[in-house]
Amino acid sequence: MAELTTNSKSNETPKSSSKYYVYVIELKKTVWVKEASYQKKNPQLTKQYNGKCYYVGQTSHLPECRYKQHVSKRRDTPRNKFICGCFTEKPIKREFTKKNRPGRYVAKYHKKGGLRPALFSKLNPAANTKEEAEFAEKKLAQKLRAQGFAVHSA
Repeated sequence: MAELTTNSKSNETPKSSSKYYVYVIELKKTVWVKEASYQKKNPQLTKQYNGKCYYVGQTSHLPECRYKQHVSKRRDTPRNKFICGCFTEKPIKREFTKKNRPGRYVAKYHKKGGLRPALFSKLNPAANTKEEAEFAEKKLAQKLRAQGFAVHSA
């Protein structure tokens, strides 16, 4: 599954991956009502918008792994870890860091089972560099906005 390996004693994610992925997570509609900054990211929509809300991101992890990081309830507990097999032969426990913690909208407003592969799976792997992945993330967010959805991305 993974092309990179790490020292099994280390919990640090490798600094680079040969592949990057984009992903989409559906959020509860309450994000639109309660978060003015989310509305500012979507000026094309009215305040009465009642459609779907999405978070678009990019990652060197597989989208399913990144989703688990986003929705983990114990992510802020000291020394808390998550299971990840993205960069090793066997899954290992990795600590949460600033780089893999969830975005605030996803942590607070994600729908249970909110990962939406139908919206991104054909695009993955999306890039070979972080810069290309960030560009792919922005393009996907723009595409969803053009389809009339509320979207937040970095």
